[in-house]
Amino acid sequence: MEVPRDLIHAAFFFVDIVGLSDPNMSTTTQTVKIKMLNKFIKESNVLKNSLPQELIILPTGDGMFIGFIDGLEQPLKLAIEVQQKIIEYNKDKSTKSFEILEVRIGCHIGNVFLVEDISGTQNVWGPGIIMARRVMDLGDAGHILLTSEMAEDVIEINEEYANTIFPLHDYEIKHGQTILLYSMFSEIIGNPKRPKKGFIEESKFRQTLHEIKNDVRHTKVKLRYVLEDFKTNSIHHERNYQIINKIDEPMYSLINGIMTNDASSFNELKLSIFDKNQQKMKIIGINVDTDHSKEFTFKLNEPIFSGGQGEYTISYNTLESQRNLENYFFIDSDELNVSFEFQTQHGLDPKIYYKKNNENEMILECTVKRKNIITQVLWTKKEIHSMDSIRLEW
Repeated sequence: MEVPRDLIHAAFFFVDIVGLSDPNMSTTTQTVKIKMLNKFIKESNVLKNSLPQELIILPTGDGMFIGFIDGLEQPLKLAIEVQQKIIEYNKDKSTKSFEILEVRIGCHIGNVFLVEDISGTQNVWGPGIIMARRVMDLGDAGHILLTSEMAEDVIEINEEYANTIFPLHDYEIKHGQTILLYSMFSEIIGNPKRPKKGFIEESKFRQTLHEIKNDVRHTKVKLRYVLEDFKTNSIHHERNYQIINKIDEPMYSLINGIMTNDASSFNELKLSIFDKNQQKMKIIGINVDTDHSKEFTFKLNEPIFSGGQGEYTISYNTLESQRNLENYFFIDSDELNVSFEFQTQHGLDPKIYYKKNNENEMILECTVKRKNIITQVLWTKKEIHSMDSIRLEW
C-alpha cells in the first residue's frame, strides 16, 4: 500500500491556558496571558532549534497546537521549558490573583493529514491532533499528560524519562473510549495529582471473575517474599503464575490484581510484569488503584493458544510495618509454593497459616535452607481452591 502524500506522522504538543474563560477576568488580563504564553513558546530553545519545515503550528486562541516531525522528545522538552518559564513568571504574582498564568499540556504521537481550508490555506486534521487535544482536556493546571503510545516510546529511547513519566489510571475520553493516561512530573515541573475529569475506577477482575475461572487454570503459583530491610520491613514481592488456556480462542491479555497493607500508589509500588524470559510486559490498563487494592490489565508478549501454557511474574515492593502478609486465591491452582528470605542474623521464625474456605486455619509445614548469610524458608501446598487464603507472619 502506498502511503498518502498528505499523511504526516509526528509528535504533538497541545497547550491551553487554564481558567481563561472566567467571566470575572478582564479582557486585558486575558490578552496578557495569551501574549506571555506565545512569547514563552516562541523564545523556547526547542522551537529555535527546529527547522520551520519540520513544524506544524496552529494557534487555538487560548493555546496552541504544535506538531514536531523531526523528533519524538520535542513536545516534552517544550513542556518542561514552558513550565519553567511560567514558574519564573508567576514568582512575583499573588496566588489569588487573576495574573497567575496556569496551563495544561497534552502530548501524543500519531498521524495527521494535510487539508485545504476554506481560504485555500494548507491546514492539518487527523487522529494525532484530536488525541493530543483530548488528553490535554483531561488535565488541570500544571499537568503534562501523555498517551501510552507517547510515554512508552520516549521511555524506550531514553530510560531517564522513566523517573518522571508515570502511568496514572484508566480514563474515559470522547465516544466512550478508554485510555491509560500517563503524567510527567517531578519536584519542579508537572502536577503529581491525578486528574478527576474522565477518571474510571471499575474492577474488571471481579466483574469477569466467573469467566476467568472458566478460561484459565493455574498449574502452579509461586510467591517469593524477600525481606530487604529489617528495620522498615521493606518486602520485595515476586508472584509467579504458570497457567493453561482452557478456551478455544488465543489469549492476548490478562487481568490480575494485588491487595496490600501498604497504602502506596501504583507507581510507588514499582510494579512490573515479566514473561518467562524476563522480558517486561506492557500494562495497558490500570483499572483500580485504591490505597490497598490494585488491579491492572497487561498485554502478553506472545499469545497463549487454546490448550497452551504460559507464565508471567508480577514484581513490586511494599512496606509491611505489621510484619504480616495475606493472600487470597480467586482461581484454583494445582500447586502453591511460597518462599520467604531474610538475613540469617535476624533470627526470624516465619509461619504460614492456611485457611480453606469456611474452615479453621492450619499451620503449613516448612523447609529451612541456609546459604551463607541468607535464610530461605519454603512452604508447599497441593490443590489450592478459590477463596482459600494464606497469612504469612514473621
